[in-house]
Amino acid sequence: MNHAAGKSDERQFPREAIAATAVCRTFRSKIAGHVSNLSRGGCCLVTRGQRVAPAQMVTLRLEGLEGIPATVRWVAGDEAGLSFDWPLYEPLRDHIVALRGTVSAEEKPA
Repeated sequence: MNHAAGKSDERQFPREAIAATAVCRTFRSKIAGHVSNLSRGGCCLVTRGQRVAPAQMVTLRLEGLEGIPATVRWVAGDEAGLSFDWPLYEPLRDHIVALRGTVSAEEKPA
């Protein structure tokens, strides 16, 4: 449940909690941070200081991977929800989760 909006959290792809270093490139800057959860359709980017803005087009680069084009869907404090321009190839998502995965986001206590 998306408690802030009072709406159900309906997602096309399941999320997995991960801990992956990331760089988010915008038109004007590079923003260092990490990804706290990942699905085939998007992720949650956590940054410090620098911020992205809703509707901003970005390129997300996870350590050791090529850039992934995405659009910022929401921002709350240091967190931003990114929607990938196209779904990640499932074996790639599985590989990232295998390397950087933690507890499933759906299994985390509230």
